[in-house]
Amino acid sequence: MFDRDKLISDLIGEEGERFVVYDDATGKQIGPGDTLQGHPTVGIGHALDLTPFTDAQARMICGWDIDAKTPAVYTQWPWLSTQTEPRQRGVADLAFNMGVQKLSAFTTFLSLLKAGKFDAASEDLAATAWAREVGPARTAHIQNLIRGTLAMRRNKGRHSSLSATVNLLNAEIRKLPEAYRPLVGGVLTLGQRHWKLVAYVAGLGCFLLGHFV
Repeated sequence: MFDRDKLISDLIGEEGERFVVYDDATGKQIGPGDTLQGHPTVGIGHALDLTPFTDAQARMICGWDIDAKTPAVYTQWPWLSTQTEPRQRGVADLAFNMGVQKLSAFTTFLSLLKAGKFDAASEDLAATAWAREVGPARTAHIQNLIRGTLAMRRNKGRHSSLSATVNLLNAEIRKLPEAYRPLVGGVLTLGQRHWKLVAYVAGLGCFLLGHFV
């Protein structure tokens, strides 16, 4: 097997190493409206049209971008760290899309968010030129994060699933020999109070049902 690091060094010398997308036929950086003569290329001879990024690569690069941009968000709005995770994520999403400088111009939205007027903040966001540009789907998603309704919907769905699981297990508990019902019922009650234990409760119930029914 060849030395991979040495090959990379060889290719840097031969292909060059560019940190912007360029036309490999002309060597010129590609800008909006440019006409290509060759392949859009970046890095060390990576032709984007011939070898598109994989999902894992795209997510990795996105993660790098988030890590690079996030510090500026909290430097600009230190009060954001006191907000809920969905609201912090909503502002980070906006900053990722338009940049901190442009988002800073959304003074009404940011003031309302800081003041805890989340419905008003989300409505103000929906009235911006940004919302018209990105469309209703992305706007609605950010609005839900700001309002907190997305988390509420997820919690509602989670608790609905929990309720269905509890009802099913209660029905199965009634089939157990009477001596075992208090034990399994007690664990089930604990699981209702601490929903993360539901998987354990379900597993225990299945074990007991399999051995005693």
